[in-house]
Amino acid sequence: MAVRHYTLDFKLSAPADHSATVRGLQSVFQEQEMTETVHDTEGHGYLATYIGKNGRLAILRLHPHGLVTFDLQCCDGDDLAQVDNLLNALEKKLNTLLHGTIQRVKSLRRGVLPALQRGGEVDQYWPTADGRLVEYDIDEVVFDKDSAYQNIKILHSQQFGNILILNGDVSRLNMPHCFCGFHKRPLDQTDSQTPNSTMAKTKELSKDTRNKIVDLHQAGKTESAIGKQLGVKKSTVGAIIRKWKTYKTTDNLPLSGAPRKISPRGVKMITRTVSKNPRTTRGDLVNDLQRAGTKVTKATISNTLRRQGLKSCSARRVPLLKPVHVRAHLKFAREHLDDPEEDWENVIWSDETKIELFGKNSTCRVWRRKNAELHPKNTIPTVKHGGGNIMLWGCFSAKGPGRLIRVKERMNGAMYREILSKNLLPSARALKMKRGWVFQHDNDPKHTARATKEWLRKKHFKVLEWPSQSPDLNPIENLWRELKIRVAQRQPQNITALEEICMEEWAKLPATVCKNLVATYRKHLAESDLPYTQAIMGNGREHYAGKEILILGGGDGGILCEAVKLKPKMITMVEISFKLLFILSILYSLDSSNQMVIDACRTHMRKTCGNVLDNLKGDCYEVLVEDCVPILKKFVEEGKTFDYVINDLTAIPISTAPEEESMWEFLRLILDLSIKVLRPTGKYFSQGNCVNLTEALSEYEGLLRRLSCKVDFSKEVVCVPSYLELCSACHSSITSSSFRGATSLRSLNDVHYGKCSFHTDTAHMHYTVKQHSVASISHNPELRRLTDLGESVTSLPCPGVSILKPWKMWKWTMTTAKTYPLFPFSMGVICSRIKCRVVAMDLRAHGDTKVKNPEDLSAEIMAKDVGKVVEALYGENPPPIMMIGHSMGGAIAVHTAAANHVPSLLGLCVIDVVEGTAMDALNSMQNFLRSRPKTFKSVENAIEWSVKSGQIRNIESARVSMVGQVKKCDEPLSSPGISKSISEGIIEEEEEEEEDSVSNLKRKKEDDQEVKKESLYTWRIELSKTEKYWDGWFRGLSSLFLTCPVPKLLLLAGIDRLDKDLTIGQMQGKFQMQVLPQCGHAVHEDAPEKVADALATFMVRHKFTEFKEDFP
Repeated sequence: MAVRHYTLDFKLSAPADHSATVRGLQSVFQEQEMTETVHDTEGHGYLATYIGKNGRLAILRLHPHGLVTFDLQCCDGDDLAQVDNLLNALEKKLNTLLHGTIQRVKSLRRGVLPALQRGGEVDQYWPTADGRLVEYDIDEVVFDKDSAYQNIKILHSQQFGNILILNGDVSRLNMPHCFCGFHKRPLDQTDSQTPNSTMAKTKELSKDTRNKIVDLHQAGKTESAIGKQLGVKKSTVGAIIRKWKTYKTTDNLPLSGAPRKISPRGVKMITRTVSKNPRTTRGDLVNDLQRAGTKVTKATISNTLRRQGLKSCSARRVPLLKPVHVRAHLKFAREHLDDPEEDWENVIWSDETKIELFGKNSTCRVWRRKNAELHPKNTIPTVKHGGGNIMLWGCFSAKGPGRLIRVKERMNGAMYREILSKNLLPSARALKMKRGWVFQHDNDPKHTARATKEWLRKKHFKVLEWPSQSPDLNPIENLWRELKIRVAQRQPQNITALEEICMEEWAKLPATVCKNLVATYRKHLAESDLPYTQAIMGNGREHYAGKEILILGGGDGGILCEAVKLKPKMITMVEISFKLLFILSILYSLDSSNQMVIDACRTHMRKTCGNVLDNLKGDCYEVLVEDCVPILKKFVEEGKTFDYVINDLTAIPISTAPEEESMWEFLRLILDLSIKVLRPTGKYFSQGNCVNLTEALSEYEGLLRRLSCKVDFSKEVVCVPSYLELCSACHSSITSSSFRGATSLRSLNDVHYGKCSFHTDTAHMHYTVKQHSVASISHNPELRRLTDLGESVTSLPCPGVSILKPWKMWKWTMTTAKTYPLFPFSMGVICSRIKCRVVAMDLRAHGDTKVKNPEDLSAEIMAKDVGKVVEALYGENPPPIMMIGHSMGGAIAVHTAAANHVPSLLGLCVIDVVEGTAMDALNSMQNFLRSRPKTFKSVENAIEWSVKSGQIRNIESARVSMVGQVKKCDEPLSSPGISKSISEGIIEEEEEEEEDSVSNLKRKKEDDQEVKKESLYTWRIELSKTEKYWDGWFRGLSSLFLTCPVPKLLLLAGIDRLDKDLTIGQMQGKFQMQVLPQCGHAVHEDAPEKVADALATFMVRHKFTEFKEDFP
């Protein structure tokens, strides 16, 4: 069913009342039985739509600068006489209403905005916004249906899988985008209340503003009044008015200089030619233009194409892929896309390669003068056939390179099996592969021979099923490239030296290189447009957990599917299915069409939307198949607000030309309504457009700067594979009104973290695994409300997941586990929300724990302690365990996980401990211990000091924690393996600073007597005695953390705590991280509820456990 497209454009010679005009036209459309919808875009004119029962659609736009545009779209079969009558009646009515001030003008839009087409033919060449054609290998139309107002297609591409196309127009859908986001922030007293303060950021005024200046001037206003009203300097206003009087236009005047040799039409022609046939030569293009009457040189052709983003490059050599290979590649990627990173780390990758003695393993550039290219210093000697070569077989894993051997004879199946028998298993042992490791090799006939398969089966080796013709999927190819570059740099002179150097350089390959190659493997398998979803959502830098999100558009379900995984409080998605910019602003109340898009994606785009579209309402989301504009207005009236608004329904218009003004109007409308439903610190993300459309993107940035609220935003470049171009992504951060000028980085991921720690003892141990808090704090009335937690943590063994907490806090001071440990408030919240048991263990020589050698507090021994306690608690079959540690407790948790002392370990959470920061802090630790008060008159004084000094920022947590950190002076002093009186402890500490003289000892005894009289409480543990172990706890911690083969969480009080290794690991996605910026080092004491919520959310998300039935 084809569509006929009619347009009428009028220019007004005098200002008009737009509201009255729209009302006056009602009778014309009522006669045609068309339903009317009108939008006032607040200073940007009026937009009215009229929809008829027979599918006829009319769009009327009244622009503020005197332009009236009318679009009429009719289906085949409509009575042409009725169409003519409607157009004539409309023109006549407009003349009457506007008193003959309208003038019919030629439409400029037909070359820019294509007519709506239903059921258009599938063309492998599709245009982009900048006029280029890109080629898609479409081999199948999976879905093709017409709704009342659009055509919906899902096409299958051999490159990118299924692609959703709406309205049959891909000129706007399949192109690079700029994803833009901003945060709304309040104005403070230092900000101007007018847009004037931000106007200086734009290079020039928009055409809309310039036209407004002229309109106001014609209305009789002075230049000063116009400048104040629009926030523009008086001199600028005067310049624009003078230009208008002289040239009768507000457009930029032509610049000086000769025009380009190739006209815009010629540029499009040669661009289209090279897009269809990239092997076209410059000579061919010169001849084509010459036949068209334009004579240019080859250099002009090169410069023109370079301005279009095209440059001449050597064609890459790639494997010949047949359709069966393509299908196998796609199947492999889809089957393994969701495999966790830990699975790929347990794969041994193998392959063979050939290295030539004088081959082209690296490039060499020289600085030389003209005509000196043949000087010996400027040449590379070559020999025939590369001077000889060697064949190598090698393997590697994420833990480092395996064995590398030379294949001296022509390899056959028997030789290949011999190589595997002598090298594969030793490599696995040397790399310390986990049980169940997987072997990868390609589909070479020697590898797939029946005898080889049988040999692998008998050896019980697991083999990764591999698609043919897919060297790009094997990360060892990158390792071979690295090896060849290293070998070439050493310039071997004979075959023997070549082999020796290969072996040496292979052994030198850093394990980090191998880890990085495997860590990024999932990106090679990612769904084609997954980067689009990630970019518009903030690329993992936003925290959606517990937040309210509004999604505008997003009918394919991709954003909704990803957002649901992040455990938000509620997601409201308002689906409007029309993604074409020129039609988006006018199609409303088309529930059946919207539902058709959802149904199509639910069936054919499962990899994108998952199962979220199976039901339009879930536990944390709801899909409204309605027009977004009335819904937004309803939210504004009700006062409903959101933490995030994600706009996936309209992109930035492709230009700032007058014919695109209606698109800008709709963008402003959505922008205005989105701001009104954003919370004061809310964030708004939207798709953008082609990175080449610099004028349009600059206009959008200016639009953001002119908003009534303060906006911060930034951009980054991402690549969406099926767009075949780069995309620019725009994100921003909130600046608090009390800290103007400082951009605060928000959290770097969307997952939260819990906090705990645990420690135990070795072989002959008496361990404490009860909740010590019940007995130790019941004397304090303020803490009695916590004693009901005892039942939650003492029942052992327990079903489901156990949360092990090696207890020992290091918060610039370290506290004994005899305290009420590990953010008790958080434990209560965790136990009330998820099905688990919490087990907290005392450090050796602390609490009631007794061991033979309590002085040994090395990381290795304490890590073994944890394993021994788990074995004593649960025997040979421990339940799934989540291990959590804070500070030094976190360090021991990492050592325990890295050494695999807990075989049933599911996950690891580490709280505010980073190798670099910890090592720096150790240098001043003794000074800190000496500077803190040695005694307190009461527990309340100790609590008051902990809060005022910033050690603990939560007074309630301090009242719990400090109870166990101090003791009465008449109790024996505890230290690792040593018991002393408080006076002896004080004397010993002071002796470190003063000479051991008789007078000093006498004075100290007198001071001790005063202490006993005036002070009742002192520190329970002498932390300075453990100094010799501090370095071992933290050195190499970041590397160990990154290699732990379980899902990992890192909760920090500030992003400045990250060291280099963790920063790189975070960028590679090796762990999840969240920052709680309002907390000190004792994160779990400063924000116990947030940490508990985060830990529960993380465990449920990773399916370690589930929420309790009574949890909302």
